[in-house]
Amino acid sequence: ELMIWGDQHDASFFEFFAEHQTLSYFHRILSQKYCRSGEVAVQILQTLSILTQNIQSEQAIYFLFSNNHVNQIIMQDFNFADDEVLGYYISFLKTISLKLNSGTVQFFFQKKRRKKNSASQQNQPAGSAGEGGGSSTFH
Repeated sequence: ELMIWGDQHDASFFEFFAEHQTLSYFHRILSQKYCRSGEVAVQILQTLSILTQNIQSEQAIYFLFSNNHVNQIIMQDFNFADDEVLGYYISFLKTISLKLNSGTVQFFFQKKRRKKNSASQQNQPAGSAGEGGGSSTFH
């Protein structure tokens, strides 16, 4: 709540949030297998959804997406047999999708270089294979 209020009223709250790398704590919690189901997973996914949905400044959006913690959280092996976790995970993905634009979508791609015989790079969503052995992965 303070991060959202700070984003809209007082930049020092946002700066504190960024300086102390709060998203890294969420990621570290979810890296523990027993935290990827039940109340812990639901609370973190709900908090991240609310945060992502309510931030307004471009700086805060870029902060959320640029440090790769969101990618790492998305890639966690959540217990999708738990309907509540599944619902909040889907809600989180939808919330992220509403904040994507030509600048922020780039944070969800990983560029990989082609083989030596080709100097160019190619962006492709996950699951796509690039010609010549190069590809980008969407997270």
